[in-house]
Amino acid sequence: MRGTLTMRVSLLAVLVLAAALGCSRPAPAADGSAPAPVSAREAAQKAYPADLGAREVYGAPGLLPEAQREGYVLVKTACGGCHPASRPLHHRYAEPEGRDVPDKEAFIASLKKERPEFFKEPLIWQVEADVWKRCVARMAGKPSSGIAEGDLRPILSFLVWDSGRRKLGKGAAAWRASRRALLERFKAEQPRRYAELLADDSL
Repeated sequence: MRGTLTMRVSLLAVLVLAAALGCSRPAPAADGSAPAPVSAREAAQKAYPADLGAREVYGAPGLLPEAQREGYVLVKTACGGCHPASRPLHHRYAEPEGRDVPDKEAFIASLKKERPEFFKEPLIWQVEADVWKRCVARMAGKPSSGIAEGDLRPILSFLVWDSGRRKLGKGAAAWRASRRALLERFKAEQPRRYAELLADDSL
């Protein structure tokens, strides 16, 4: 009798422990595998200055040109599945609009003469003809990505359009000020991570 009671108590303890452990884990991934929980320290180790920026930069999607509304929403939802939605909005990447890469490269060549400051502060601007195209393709290829194949075009269209407005166009001065502020804040809050990203040219 005592042995049976002891066995029941032991079994109950195991079940309670298993339930507690199960509740502490994140939900399984779509393929059934359980993702490893991410601690605050791990999140900080993967942070970037752009993560500190505002999630909203244009307000309601309806305020944007119709062709850019879907991309803006996707940047904040699909892209936000792997990292803060603010990251692509406040990153130094800037890709000009154009028919194709040669057309964009020609524009960049003229930009170097007309706006040389864009190429003297690499932590503020990284102007390349296909920088967002490469980045979006790389992000979409990650197993944990929430970016569907049909999302690529509107996301890229918005990020290129946004580059021309906030970073390379009339908003360039405001962009410089906001980007500098993010870099300074990030450096003050996470000096070690800042140094790592600076050494890796990934700020």
